[in-house]
Amino acid sequence: MEIPLDGGREEAPLGGDHHPFLGEQIDHPLAARGPGPLREPIPRAGLEGLNDSLRGLKKTTNTNNLCDPIPSWNSDAISTICPRVDRAACAPRPANERRAGEEVRCARAFCYSCRMSCCSNATWKHLVSTGVINKEAIRAAAARWRAPAPSTADLIFVNGTFLLAEPTVAGEDVTAIAVAGETIVDVGDAARITREARPGAVTIDLGGDTLAPGFVEAHAHIIAASQTTYSVDLRYASPTLDTYEKVLARIAKEIEGQPEGSWLFFMNFDPSLLAFDKEKGFPQLGFDVLDALPSSDKVNVFVENASGHIAYGNSKAFSTCGITDKHHPDPADGGWYDFEDGHLTGVMFEPPTFSPFLANAHPKPLAVVEAMLGFLRTAHLQGVTTVADPAVGIGGDLELELEVYHLMATLPIWTDVVGSIDLTSLYPPGGQSPQIEDLLMPARAGATGSYKALVIPAVKLWADGSTQGYTGFLTEDYLPPVTPEGLRKRTKKGEADWKRKDMIELIQRARNDNWGTLVHANGDKGLDRALESIRAVYGEGSGFRNRIEHCTVARSDQYDEMKRLGVTPTYLTNHIAIWGDTFRDNILGAERAERLDAVREALDRGIPFSFHCDYATSLPVPLQYMQTAITRQTGSGAVLGEHLAIDALEALKGVTIYPAQQLGLDDTIGTLAAGKRANLVRLGANPLSTPAGQLTSIPVVGTWVRGRAVPME
Repeated sequence: MEIPLDGGREEAPLGGDHHPFLGEQIDHPLAARGPGPLREPIPRAGLEGLNDSLRGLKKTTNTNNLCDPIPSWNSDAISTICPRVDRAACAPRPANERRAGEEVRCARAFCYSCRMSCCSNATWKHLVSTGVINKEAIRAAAARWRAPAPSTADLIFVNGTFLLAEPTVAGEDVTAIAVAGETIVDVGDAARITREARPGAVTIDLGGDTLAPGFVEAHAHIIAASQTTYSVDLRYASPTLDTYEKVLARIAKEIEGQPEGSWLFFMNFDPSLLAFDKEKGFPQLGFDVLDALPSSDKVNVFVENASGHIAYGNSKAFSTCGITDKHHPDPADGGWYDFEDGHLTGVMFEPPTFSPFLANAHPKPLAVVEAMLGFLRTAHLQGVTTVADPAVGIGGDLELELEVYHLMATLPIWTDVVGSIDLTSLYPPGGQSPQIEDLLMPARAGATGSYKALVIPAVKLWADGSTQGYTGFLTEDYLPPVTPEGLRKRTKKGEADWKRKDMIELIQRARNDNWGTLVHANGDKGLDRALESIRAVYGEGSGFRNRIEHCTVARSDQYDEMKRLGVTPTYLTNHIAIWGDTFRDNILGAERAERLDAVREALDRGIPFSFHCDYATSLPVPLQYMQTAITRQTGSGAVLGEHLAIDALEALKGVTIYPAQQLGLDDTIGTLAAGKRANLVRLGANPLSTPAGQLTSIPVVGTWVRGRAVPME
């Protein structure tokens, strides 16, 4: 059976000693068997049931035994914090303004992208700046992870439903697909393909299952997996920490029995998913709460908010880092510590303020690299065969990070990897671009660049922050009260990351080298800033593949402008599935929440779109993205903006051919067509005929990457 989908569109919980990503074949301190194939239907006991089934994430243990010695943070050597909107702050502070012992150096290791939404940016910068990630670690990983030999087998898939298939012989129904080595070589009639097959070809009977192009994860921060090597995950815990009291109990349980002076790190604290108080807002952490936990006076505690913009510590941690009411980094737009009545509260804003605390996390280099590779394994279990990371270079050493991603690109063990570059690491504001020998710029508009084996589709810039974290830039105020209070004192609409003229100047530098630009924009005002800048630099009909990341709160007139500019969106549909209820009731209000991820607006204008997980914001589950785009159901089962729903066929394109187009890979992946790479996913049911609310129950039976079957266990 053939279902052609490629035509008619315009181009344009951690637990015990278990680690959530790493498989048992990995010699890693936290290694354990990862999740197996999803052969059983996923229960829909609300979103929690889905998450627990997919993640299998449990409890972590103290990770101090994983640490290699690294020089501690010196609180007297704090460099200037860059507010990003003031270029002069990237230079060393004048001598008469520096404190005794302060380093005389540019703060770029911690300033650019300081307010980006990537949850791991502060962590990654710490790992790079302290040498945890280094060329020796990369070489060690390369020695341990052998790239699989290229497939040379001839395969013939029969007796199934074939999605996104292109017939090669007029009048034939597609009842078989032939693969030779890494490439699809024939699509058409099973009798003919079998008859013409070379001796030794292996026939794979699908038994009525569905074969589709391998899913494309359009936007995931692979580096975020590094944080799992030393942090307790508060969102993906099992049992689910769905109340404030459970979160505090979990932190207290981890503190219990820890040696005095030890460090405990926690990640993914998400108050926006906890009970909301109309007077106080979402529950927060700080000295008042963390210091009250048993034995908290003996153990250093650091908790990172899931938004990546806020973190919390206990008094012990602040004291260990030498941060006191009278001695702390100078507040600046790039980051500040919260005060009340002249006293620290234990709350900090923006990643530059996290650095003194993260300096006490010392994961082993090999563990970090292997955790990133392990994340790709988790993705492949959900049918993903290509992962695109949009933020290579955020750690302050672009060439080093390109080497890490080159390594992953040369090891297609579980998925292919492509990576876009953080724009400010390639074009430092007010500075010269780094000279990197093997970095090739795109040859023309719409083309991709590369670094050795790594395909680089574009460069990436942030226009604003996180909507659920109140830092996405909106035209109208967030619903009150904005939390935490330290943020409420500063803004009620969120903030832009760049002045318009500076954003235009940066994007212009990228365009001069033939780069297209990905712009992170969650709020509608942030999207205004992004589209204004794209128009000023590229204009209409430029041929560049420019994209808006997330496009969470967008107006109809903005979709009209995207159409005129040839700009396409990629959506985090989990904004609806995970946060939809709290967006409606507590953060944005009903009117704006109805328009979350308005995919139909793009579809009606002929604008290609894609879906993504934005890991570590959520996990890579393409069938979930599709289901949410079709049903627009929240975790409670409510429907937001039913008129903006799309059909299953278009949703499937959103995880296959459309992201391939956005990444400049549509001639290589995205459809089942002769000449394309044999990246395939076998599904236990046809998502086009499965009831809309049951797509996540479809088993992912198998995947093939470049023609090679990838083990599902």
